Amino acid sequence: MPAEPKIAELAPRVDELTSYDKEHAVAYMRLLDADADNQIGAKSLELCLGLTPPLKRIERDAHSKVI
Repeated sequence: MPAEPKIAELAPRVDELTSYDKEHAVAYMRLLDADADNQIGAKSLELCLGLTPPLKRIERDAHSKVI
């Protein structure tokens, strides 16, 4: 099984799918599932993305990846 791709500090902000988006589609789906279950937060970001950043960065990362 290939390793999960490295998560960037901020996701690309363009109107079309990028190679980064395609590489991270599974992580995006996990985040969308967590958001649908009202579970977006530090724990879901840690589980979906492997991130354990400080609170301010968690909020910024969640916003850039989900919205």
